[in-house]
Amino acid sequence: MFDNKTMPRDLDLLIASMDDLAREVGKMDLDDPVRAVRLKELYTLTELSKSLKTERNGVIDTERSDAPRREVDKEIKVGAPIMHLIFRLPLSEYDNFMKALDPSCRAAEILKNACFESEMVAGRFERFMEISCTEDERKMFLDLANRQYPAAAPFFSRLKTP
Repeated sequence: MFDNKTMPRDLDLLIASMDDLAREVGKMDLDDPVRAVRLKELYTLTELSKSLKTERNGVIDTERSDAPRREVDKEIKVGAPIMHLIFRLPLSEYDNFMKALDPSCRAAEILKNACFESEMVAGRFERFMEISCTEDERKMFLDLANRQYPAAAPFFSRLKTP
């Protein structure tokens, strides 16, 4: 447990670091491969600050407070590109899958950032959502789809063809 006397100062330093990191990410080009690493760091710091605030209020959720620590402990290879995969999900399947998910889960957050697209197929427009994610996130989507909305599962097995 943290000492309450040092908590506010530590939390202030953490928030200042998050602000600096957010500014750095804001200045980066969207295609910069380092941007994905910085966003992951920012996400981890955000989760850490949430857990610190929770502990400060006297409510301890060990699973939640250990999650940022596990993320920080993961080895990140500097310079190794993070490969993003793009999947297409028909608009109706997207809507139904979103309804099946907990709105606060990581998968729902990723899906909220999907891009709406439409293209001409066989003389008519088809509307779909393009989802960009890492291989680990794809596995998470596939697992969630299999458990909560099986109709969406096949779409997470197929990559978008260029």
